[in-house]
Formats: sequence, C-alpha cells, structure tokens
Amino acid sequence: MKKAKKMLASSITAVLMAGILSAGVASAWNEEQLQQLKTTKSCIKCKLDGADLSGANLDHANLVGTYLCSANLSTAILTTANMAYADLSGANLSGANLSGANLAHAYLNGTNLSNANLTSVILREASMTGVNLSNATWTDGSKCKEGSYGQCNQ
Repeated sequence: MKKAKKMLASSITAVLMAGILSAGVASAWNEEQLQQLKTTKSCIKCKLDGADLSGANLDHANLVGTYLCSANLSTAILTTANMAYADLSGANLSGANLSGANLAHAYLNGTNLSNANLTSVILREASMTGVNLSNATWTDGSKCKEGSYGQCNQ
C-alpha cells in the first residue's frame, strides 16, 4: 500500500513538473511573428515574450496588444510606436527612445525604463507598478531622479 502511494505521488509530481516546464516553453516568442515585426514593423497581438529586440529600429511600429513580457528592447527606437494594450511586464527598455509612443492601457509592471526617452508618451491608464524610471526623460521633457520607481520623481 505504501509503495502504491509513493508511486502515485511520484506520478503526480512528474505530471506537475511536465506542466510547469511546458508552460515555460509556451511563453517563448514566436519566431515567425518576430520576423514579421522586423520586416513590416507591425505585429498585432503577437507573442514575443523574451524576444531580443535590443537596438531595433521600430519607429512607427504597430504593436497593439502584443505580449513582450521580459523582452529586451534596450536602446530600441520606438518613436510614435502604437503599443496600446501591450504587455511589457518585466521588459528591459533601458535607454529606449519611446518619444510620442502610445502606451495607453499597457502593462508596464516591473519594466526597466531607466534612461529612456518618454517625451510625449501616452500613458493613459497604463499599469506602472515597480517601473524603474531612473534618469528617464518624462512625458513633459523633465528628467526623473535616480531611484524613481512607479512614478517620476523630479
């Protein structure tokens, strides 16, 4: 009886671990959609979690509703990009140029926006819990102080 319980517990553990591992794989970006973005600068509701787009020129890109959780967009050019409803939770946008971008209703929780240019960015109803805004240029052109998290301290 004890041996049967141990086998059952081992089986359940194996199934749970397989589910956890497959969930991690499922959150990876879609390579076809990544190529679409790079060639057309448009990828609506795409799955690009964890993608490396550092330094990419995505000015005027259409990324409405796109999943970019934990993506690397450091030093990317995203001027006037439409990123409304995008999920950028945990993404690295340090040093990115987002001037004039639309981030209305975007999820930015835990995003690194240090040294980013946010001049004239639309942040209406964006979720910004824990966002790193250290030394970022704020929407009105002013500079955020070092250590600004969640809001721009000037």
